[in-house]
Amino acid sequence: MKPQMLLAIALALLVLIIPSQAQTPRQGQITTNTTWTGLNWLVGDVTVMNGATLTLDNNGHNCEVIAQGYYNIKLDHGDLVTVNTSDQYKVRLAAASGVPVWGGIQVGAFNDASTHYLQYMRIENANCGITIAPQSSTVNVTISQCRFVGDSIGIICKNMNKLPGVFRVTWCTFDNSLNDAIYLFDLPLRTPNNLTHYITNCEIMNSRRCGIHMIRVPASMKIYQNYIHDNLTAGDLADNGISCYNASPVIFDNKILEPTGYALGCALSSAPDLTKQPNTWQTSSGSLAVMHFRNAGAVLQKANNNVINASTTNRKLIYDDSIPPVTRKVMGNYWGTYPPQVIYFYPMNSFIFAPYLTSQVTVPPFFYGTSSLEDSTAYDLLVEALLAESEDNYALAYSKLTELVADYLDVEDAICQALPHILSTGARIDISYESMYGYFDDLYQQAPTTLLGKTARQVRNDCLVALQTFEDAISDYSTIASAPATIVDSVFAVSDLDQISLIMEELGLPGPMSISESPKSLEDYRVHEIELMAILDVNRGDVVPSGSLLPRSCTLAQNYPNPFNPTTILSYELQAASQVKLAVYDISGRLVVTLVDGWRDAGTHSITFDAAKLASGIYVYRLTADNFSASGKMVLMK
Repeated sequence: MKPQMLLAIALALLVLIIPSQAQTPRQGQITTNTTWTGLNWLVGDVTVMNGATLTLDNNGHNCEVIAQGYYNIKLDHGDLVTVNTSDQYKVRLAAASGVPVWGGIQVGAFNDASTHYLQYMRIENANCGITIAPQSSTVNVTISQCRFVGDSIGIICKNMNKLPGVFRVTWCTFDNSLNDAIYLFDLPLRTPNNLTHYITNCEIMNSRRCGIHMIRVPASMKIYQNYIHDNLTAGDLADNGISCYNASPVIFDNKILEPTGYALGCALSSAPDLTKQPNTWQTSSGSLAVMHFRNAGAVLQKANNNVINASTTNRKLIYDDSIPPVTRKVMGNYWGTYPPQVIYFYPMNSFIFAPYLTSQVTVPPFFYGTSSLEDSTAYDLLVEALLAESEDNYALAYSKLTELVADYLDVEDAICQALPHILSTGARIDISYESMYGYFDDLYQQAPTTLLGKTARQVRNDCLVALQTFEDAISDYSTIASAPATIVDSVFAVSDLDQISLIMEELGLPGPMSISESPKSLEDYRVHEIELMAILDVNRGDVVPSGSLLPRSCTLAQNYPNPFNPTTILSYELQAASQVKLAVYDISGRLVVTLVDGWRDAGTHSITFDAAKLASGIYVYRLTADNFSASGKMVLMK
């Protein structure tokens, strides 16, 4: 008999002698402490209920959870722990062969308010590896020593502002995310016991969208000592190594190297603090800048950051789409081996970038306040305030920031960077949102058409959202969207309406209408955000002739609030300019009032209906515009 045949027979006998690993099916509710070992087949959703703990025991280094379909592991006041694990021997959670994606781990509530650790897991091919979305109790969570491979999104943390907790990620790797690696939405301005959120010592690479994407994230988020590189493979201009939309975290000691896109993007009154310790920001793309600002900007004054464009042609360092533009001071940074020139910044002559460092700063250490820099007291105050904030001395930071506004209101760039931090530090020392609303409103009224005024208006409306007084914020953003000075104003107002929609959706409230139907999920918002940014990229800085951003269809929104007493807002969108009639009828069909009867431009419109003189009951509102008609019901409760 040939040796090859003998070997084949021996291997076949070995398979018969050694039993295959048992495959245990898992689904349903877990109500008592339960341990899984070996190979576990997820054949349905598994929910860990109140007081129970699911333990994944990797004692034999073979614990796996393999989903046979789109199933989830949900924590509903339960806990999930891993034991006998290490960085080398992680528990693997993945989709079965032939299953394109599974749900992932969803955290709605833990069994107590202490810090819970999700660690030593390798999560593959999930729609979202770990979703943190508090439902009915505070969630304090640290995600540590995990690896996320091929997930649509590695981690989503959303709506913790509803039930303030603490979110932390450390020593994790994110590889080949099909969307964003980490997506943060609506984190709290206040956190328990002056604790901070952080993302640290992580490697994020090969994401098709952003490395870290933040929306409504305050300075209580620290992002430091991470390596973020080779992301943005989808190539959309809405994507960045780090994206800040109405977010002003502290970012330090990081290396962000993006060969195909922006390393940092800032929009919607974002002012991330880059001054604590230096970062390295780099792109090798010839067509894109290292940093991209849109009605926002990073604090780069005295930051000692390395901002490098390795391309030998068209080396943009910072591209600023803010309308109207301001003169930005970004002095005291290293701009690469080629001496920086005016042409490396856009708009040209709108940046003061010298003096600058002539050699790259090591990351770390940090050296503060280079003596060779000459600068105004306004920027000195800003840097001192941000340093105090990064060290959690919120009272001192708030004092210096408000002093800056009081004494140097004409230094518009510094003030625009300071305002989001006044909100976050004020919240941390329990300044009421009502008081801060009045403060920002006064600043807006002083200069409503300037970038300072627009920033103050944005932060003022953030106070309304924090108070969950959504109606006034919705009305203001609808006004901006329907009658903007520029397309930038319109796009950002629509983006704000989208964000409010998501917050209200999580609270179980009907959200406002924006460009189309309000987003119902972060995924919807992400798609819409990319569409909005694409509009800006085509119409960069153009004035909107018709005064509106064109919707894709004619729609009539559900009134908000509903039920109401005695006022409510009716909103509608027109794809093209039309003759419009909007009327209210009682339940028997009799006309109560005509709210609109005339020509209206394309865009988003809203009107307040005051029913103070009407009796409680059900009313019908009807919109007609050319060939479009729609109606809705609303309930007046007195």
